[in-house]
Amino acid sequence: GVSLSYLFGTIDRDESILTGNGNDMLTLKHKTFGNRVNADIGIQYKAKLFAKSLVAGLTYQGRMTLQGRNRYLLSDVNSDTLADYRGDRTHYQLPERFGAGISLGSKRSILAADLTYAKWSDARFPGESISFRDAWKMAIGYAWLGNEYADSYFGIIGFRMGFYYQEHYLVVKKTPMNNWGATASLSLPVADGRSRVNIAYTYDRMGTLERNLILHSAEKIHIDVIIQDVWGRRRRFE
Repeated sequence: GVSLSYLFGTIDRDESILTGNGNDMLTLKHKTFGNRVNADIGIQYKAKLFAKSLVAGLTYQGRMTLQGRNRYLLSDVNSDTLADYRGDRTHYQLPERFGAGISLGSKRSILAADLTYAKWSDARFPGESISFRDAWKMAIGYAWLGNEYADSYFGIIGFRMGFYYQEHYLVVKKTPMNNWGATASLSLPVADGRSRVNIAYTYDRMGTLERNLILHSAEKIHIDVIIQDVWGRRRRFE
């Protein structure tokens, strides 16, 4: 398969400067407008293995050059524009990406894992003093869909759990910024079993406290309701 996308937007950088008398402030805005059509490809293979469904896949996204145009705006404390300069075109180099995944599933459960790699060491961002490194990401998950013919309510409850670890592409003060996270969820059937209430918990952790850097962690709880019924279904009686 092939996936097409269109990337567009701006990269904004603002800098405030105090004048010689220290009473007035000038603001320099640097805007970069960019756009590019992007494509990535994938291939998938499916087979039977011990009465289970085995699915394996590969994805690839080539190196992409994002074209942009610079614009500089200089304004005073009253937001009056003092200068408006349009610069030359610039190019941002985004890395190529590789991905591989595999899953083993049955009628009521599925175990899946995937691995992605992005060659960020080849990325180029003009005017930025940030270093990048190649980044790996590993993820694994398991889902039990529940047994609709179970004798008890607990037998038809579904649950999911997953874990990921990523070597982040950013390197700050020569220190890598890795992140990892885990999630777990329950799928609770209601009414006649066709509708469900899903409750999920997610934990993410990124960064480090080394060299006075920042460690960020977040906990999230998601609740959603899926309502299904037999509306619009044509019944046939014999």
